[in-house]
Order: sequence, then structure tokens, then C-alpha cells
Amino acid sequence: MARRVNPEEYAARRAQILAAVFELIQDKGYQEMTISDVLTALGISKGAFYHYFDSKRALLDGIVEMMTADAFGVIQGVVSDPSLDAVTKLRTYLASAVAWKAAHDMELAAIARIWRHENNTVLKQRISDVSVRTLAPLIAVIIRQGRAEGVFDATYPEEAATIIAGMGLHLGDALIDAFTRPVDSSSEDRREVLVQAYLEALERILGATPRSLTSLTTQIAGAVTFTGRPGSREAG
Repeated sequence: MARRVNPEEYAARRAQILAAVFELIQDKGYQEMTISDVLTALGISKGAFYHYFDSKRALLDGIVEMMTADAFGVIQGVVSDPSLDAVTKLRTYLASAVAWKAAHDMELAAIARIWRHENNTVLKQRISDVSVRTLAPLIAVIIRQGRAEGVFDATYPEEAATIIAGMGLHLGDALIDAFTRPVDSSSEDRREVLVQAYLEALERILGATPRSLTSLTTQIAGAVTFTGRPGSREAG
């Protein structure tokens, strides 16, 4: 007789396994982590593990889903709001992304450490690929709306959206680099320059009115923090 599965219990146990794997990746790196490490950390059998994940790659996909699902849910809500014009929608999307990061600073601190671990190249590439594939269609919706409203003139919305999503990942990389240095005035200036450059490029790609996005620079740069960064009070 087939084993009956309670969906809620199944999802909860799966999330528990992923949380343990997330910690292991921080300590060892994805490439170096083994299924045996996971079994030992959770105190479960191989058969129990394979009830939830059929491979190490499935673990990778689960971690990526865990890292991205919540953030993209917030973005989806902004994009689908019929009361917002395109520029407001894009500004709200950018501000919402920052607000989400501020609310998840502990998780992002862990992600920043994972991002820089030499044994996490595969994980980083997978997250990047999924992020671009998920974000680009949402950004394209905003661009098409902006073209219809006459506020954006990007000729190829889908391609522009893919470029913008990729630029956002590169901005994140650069910001993580900035946060691996001790806090000082130059690092704060660097953070604002990075955000300003990204928003200027965004305006030019979209053909948006100057300052329609770069006016958010101080708000975004000031809100982006990582708990536990070198030189911070939380570090230790």
C-alpha cells in the first residue's frame, strides 16, 4: 500500500532539512558538502532523506527556491497592482526590494558569506540564473506598461528586462564586496555611488525622465545593510 503523506507535515520537514543544509553550506560550501553530512546533521537515515530529495542537485534547487520565493512574491504583488502607473510601479518595486532586504538582514548576511565562499560557485550560478529568469518577465511587464503610457522608450522590453535583471545581480555583487570591508566613510560613499550608477543606467536603458529613479539613491543606499559585516557593532 502506498504511503500516505500529510502535505503540511511533508512541507515542514522538507523546510527543516533545507534549513540544516543552509547552515552546512555556510560552514563547508556547497561543493564540499555531502549527503552524508546532511544525514549526520539531521540524524536521519538515507531512506528518510530520499523521501524528500532525490539528489544533491534537488537540495540545491530547494535552497534556491527558499532564497527567492518570498522576495519574488513581494515583487509580483507590486507588478500586478492595477492602480500604479509604470514609473510608480518601478519605484515601488525598487523600494519594496530594499524593504524586504532590511526585514531579512540576518538571512542576507548568511547569503553574503555563502556568495563569497570559493566552494559555492555552482550555488551562486544557480541562484543568478533563477533570479534573472524570474525577475526579467516581471520587469518586462513594467516596461511594456511604460511604453504604453509614453514614459519609457525601450524598443525591446524583454531583452531590456533581462539586461536590467542581470545588472541588479552585478550591483548586489558589488554591494557585497563593499560590505566585506570595515565600516568607514569611504565604504558608505562607495555604496551610494554604486546605487546611483545603477539607477542612472536604468533610466537610460528605459528612456525614463532623468531623476525619476535616481532620486531614490539615498533612500536605497541608506537602507541596504548586512548584520554582522566587518566593523559593525553586530560583528563578532
